Amino acid sequence: MAATGIGLATAFGWLGQAFALCRGNARVLLGAASLLMLVALLPTMAQVLVESALQPSPGTRAVVQAIFSVISLLLFPPAVGGFYRIAHALHAGRPASAGELFAPFHDSAAMRRLIVANLIFVVISIVVIAGSALAFGGESLMEFLRAVAALKPGATQMPPLPDGLLPLMAVLLVLGLVIMTAQGLATAQVALTESAPAGAVAAGFRETGRHLGTFLLFYLPMAAIGFVLFMVLALVAVLVGTLLSVASPTLAALVVVPLTLVALLVIYALLFTFFYYAWRDTLGRDLAAPTLGQIAA
Repeated sequence: MAATGIGLATAFGWLGQAFALCRGNARVLLGAASLLMLVALLPTMAQVLVESALQPSPGTRAVVQAIFSVISLLLFPPAVGGFYRIAHALHAGRPASAGELFAPFHDSAAMRRLIVANLIFVVISIVVIAGSALAFGGESLMEFLRAVAALKPGATQMPPLPDGLLPLMAVLLVLGLVIMTAQGLATAQVALTESAPAGAVAAGFRETGRHLGTFLLFYLPMAAIGFVLFMVLALVAVLVGTLLSVASPTLAALVVVPLTLVALLVIYALLFTFFYYAWRDTLGRDLAAPTLGQIAA
């Protein structure tokens, strides 16, 4: 498909293709999504266990948090690349398994490229957040963001809201969507080709900017639909949990928590599969997409 042919209908077409691929390969893609979620949560869970066991001082706790943050930055990007490879294989009609999510960990060059590409996006995100905060509120807004970041779990009182917060949130929402889209395209490019990280990141932002209106118009109704579905599911979960808790609080947790996890897994699978198809019609449109065997070789 030519780049000029990408419009709102195309974006909804990507979503339709993602639904179709997930529906036809639910076991593989939901299994891969569950492994991906586990990789995402594992460093945090390990950090909580270590802190609970050691009861470290504030300084030591900061070191522990830094260590597990680095571990997360090393583990998650290759796993995302593995998900894109699974989607690529299934689209091509090749049998795949959820365990292929870890294939990039056996390909040191691909693993390194995926990690570097993700680090570039981390730096860009930090610069965007800090730059936007300074532009819309100066030091007072930066102090607010630092105070929010320093809140301890269970805190019930937020710091006073500074001027410029609402414009900042609107700008960060748009910029966040731009960065998320560019990262989805760039990560697929790195995972499925031998593109250098910097070049893939630049190409991801270029294609996102070229079709920015399409992406934003697509995200707007998706956000509205997602909010409505979230509220409905939350209401159902609360009602079911309340009814079951009459019999047993444990029974309520055993029913509500798995349903919530299933919903998150479906969202995970659809999100990354959507970006796979977006990549095919943007960065991947002029490429003879390699097979997984060619990539591994």
